[in-house]
Amino acid sequence: MAILRCIAFFVLLSTPVDAAKTLKAQDSSAVGSSWWPFSSAVSAVAVQHDDDDAKVEKKEVKKEEKKEEDEDKADEVTKEDADEDEDVEDSGDDDAESLAAVKDEKSEEKKEKVAKKEEKKAEKKTVKKEEKKAVKKHDKKAVKKVEKKEEKKAEKKEEKKAEKKEEPKKAEKKEEKKAEKKEEPKKAEKKEEKKAEKEEEPKKDFNKIAPFGREDTAQELQDQAAKSQDTLVDAVESAEVAEIKRSVFRALTRLRAASIKEFDTIARLETQSIDAYNDAHHYRAENPLEHLHEDEAPVETDKLESFH
Repeated sequence: MAILRCIAFFVLLSTPVDAAKTLKAQDSSAVGSSWWPFSSAVSAVAVQHDDDDAKVEKKEVKKEEKKEEDEDKADEVTKEDADEDEDVEDSGDDDAESLAAVKDEKSEEKKEKVAKKEEKKAEKKTVKKEEKKAVKKHDKKAVKKVEKKEEKKAEKKEEKKAEKKEEPKKAEKKEEKKAEKKEEPKKAEKKEEKKAEKEEEPKKDFNKIAPFGREDTAQELQDQAAKSQDTLVDAVESAEVAEIKRSVFRALTRLRAASIKEFDTIARLETQSIDAYNDAHHYRAENPLEHLHEDEAPVETDKLESFH
């Protein structure tokens, strides 16, 4: 049976769709589709071929629809031409001018119809574009949602991994705390031993007290007193300097204020004396002028003058 299956597969390899159908149609009780090693590959190829066939069928349907639309348009054009010919035959007795006017009107009507059709086509195209944009936006939103979900899942996985990594550290901390709790009684014992040693130290060191009046202690005290005296004198000196600067500065400011005030009074008195002299004296009153026309005759005599 296995050999026959292999032969059938290689025979039907040129048509993988038929091979997949035959593999699916076989009874599972015989050998089982899971036994066949290439069953999954053949089924995948079959699915691909089905998708290609569906695409080809869609393209053919679209072509047929376009052909039908073109045929309908051609029929409409032929009908319109026939109507025009009938109208022309009926109006054969009319003048040439009326025929030309009729043709012009019909051509304008055709142009209007064509323009309306083009507008409708443009509207349909815009509607289709908007629908495509809406679909694309929806698809993008769905993709973003899926990406966010995947990111959240990845973050959760990383958090779980971090928690797993931190688990041994937590266990170590717990063990350390347990060890510290075990060592607490030992620490208490050591503290009690230290207290007992401190209580025994003064008894031991009682005989080791230094005698009073040593030379090194006296020298240290003397040096410390000299340093403190030096600092005291420096402080007094800085205080005196500060007080002198304060008093001199204030005295100079007072002198400046008094001198400015006296200067202002002197200037005011000087200007007042100038104004008073100007008010009391007038140059033309004290020094009368002699005009040039005083030596001449009065004005009334000018009309009495003559040459002889």
